[in-house]
Amino acid sequence: MPHWASIASQGVREPDLNEANALAEQRQRARAARDFALADELRNRIAAAGFEVHDTPGGYELVPAGAPTPAVSVLVDLEGWPEDAARFLVSLANHRACTVEVIAVDRRAGDRPSGWADGWDGPAQTLDADATTGFGAARNLALAAATGAVVMLVDTSLEVTGDLLGALISALDDPRVAVAGPFGLTTADLFDYEERTTGDVAIIQGYCLAARRADLVSAGGVRESFTFYRNADIDVSLRLRTLGAWEATPPEERDRLSRRNMRRVHDRFLGRQDLTVS
Repeated sequence: MPHWASIASQGVREPDLNEANALAEQRQRARAARDFALADELRNRIAAAGFEVHDTPGGYELVPAGAPTPAVSVLVDLEGWPEDAARFLVSLANHRACTVEVIAVDRRAGDRPSGWADGWDGPAQTLDADATTGFGAARNLALAAATGAVVMLVDTSLEVTGDLLGALISALDDPRVAVAGPFGLTTADLFDYEERTTGDVAIIQGYCLAARRADLVSAGGVRESFTFYRNADIDVSLRLRTLGAWEATPPEERDRLSRRNMRRVHDRFLGRQDLTVS
């Protein structure tokens, strides 16, 4: 029987602060090691213990569970432009039709700009990072703190003019869609790209890129070798699309690809009796 079913059959579990603290310490170590899958699992175990863990500049804080889980986590990199962040959040607040949390990373720890979230009335937190933290690492820091089913990586130059969040959630409700956003790219060879704002595309541009949080965690987040933002969106989009490639492939195509892979095995190893075991 699944673990959660046996718990449910016994009634509501009493909150356990000691257990939650121990799990939160483990999660801190997992985050420090960039093991985001483990950090996500530990967050769920903390929730099962009756608490929510919120990341803070000094570490973490635990609060009793009960607040609704946001539908979308918006990940923002302040990048020294608090006015842009403030304008973006006001536009987002004016067209918000679901529960949203905002997680900002400040890569100028100790010189945090003030007032960037004054126009936002929902949950928001700021995570401090060292000035040498690269683009990928900053995004992953925010991803590790996110709790929404959908995460949206956004550039604060964006201004929302309609139900952007609703459109993104609706797109990601389709299991065939791995990544969504208003600005796409098509390409025939991964060298030349053409912008497109409707229909199927190969790449979602990083100005506004949304994905299921579980998928982005499974894909390893944003590669931290991307110190700067350029082309990170191409890498993220393609890695997210490969996650569900097998499930989305028709059975006859799966068979063809399997046969081709076996030919590769034969080409490389056929005749190597020293590798066989009867």
